[in-house]
Amino acid sequence: MLDELYHRTWISASLNVWCYTKKEETRQEAVRVFLSVHIPDTVKQELQALQARLRSRTKNIRWIDSENMHITLKFIGKYPESELERIHTAMQPAAASIKSFELELGGFGTFPPVGNPAVLWIGVLDGEKQLMALAESITVALMQSDIPADPKPFVPHLTLGRAKRDLPVYVPNGIQIPVSNTRFQVESFYLMESVLHPQGAVYTERAEFQLKG
Repeated sequence: MLDELYHRTWISASLNVWCYTKKEETRQEAVRVFLSVHIPDTVKQELQALQARLRSRTKNIRWIDSENMHITLKFIGKYPESELERIHTAMQPAAASIKSFELELGGFGTFPPVGNPAVLWIGVLDGEKQLMALAESITVALMQSDIPADPKPFVPHLTLGRAKRDLPVYVPNGIQIPVSNTRFQVESFYLMESVLHPQGAVYTERAEFQLKG
């Protein structure tokens, strides 16, 4: 009787461990992904110079490394790595529906726009309409494919810096610094994986989607 009870208990415990292990494996297989526009190196150099000029006018901002500069079109979040092909399939018609276009960066803003800022960004001077159309095409394609994503509406911007945690941030109201050589051609967008580390995020390209023409 005791042997049978022990045997049942052992099987139950083993099943619990197996279920926990499978859940843990499933959780670990999920990757953090988003869709974005890459920034050419020549434009990144201009933005680095801009960050250097902004440092003397702001306080307690953690500046984004040039290698991580991008324009997020849609943040998807954690998604099973084994199902990334679904995103790839959904993005093909989205990319094919938008012609390549020119984009120019300029103008500054913060999130939130009033109060203590958490993000300092540069906006879009030219090509905003086309960029908005691309973001909308991506959103619709994800919805039609039942792929969950961040519901926040798209606001065209590139993040230059973020507020340092637990420190008072200073950004002058209406700050404007002239920039040049920030025009480039958008011919594709990318599925990117983001791995968070204490020193910052590391991005890895998972797929490229070519725009039409």
